[in-house]
Amino acid sequence: LAPNAVYAVPPYGKEHFIPLFYAMGAADDNQKATLLHRSFRYGSLSHSVWQFG
Repeated sequence: LAPNAVYAVPPYGKEHFIPLFYAMGAADDNQKATLLHRSFRYGSLSHSVWQFG
């Protein structure tokens, strides 16, 4: 790992990681994910809204 990799995710940052499981559960070979909205704040904080199906 990079020297500062531990700072990329908060130590108890499950709330940052768990939404990935929702997206994985919504995945289907026959369905497409569509990006509905994307914006950034402070140059690097991403706000994305996806639609599945």
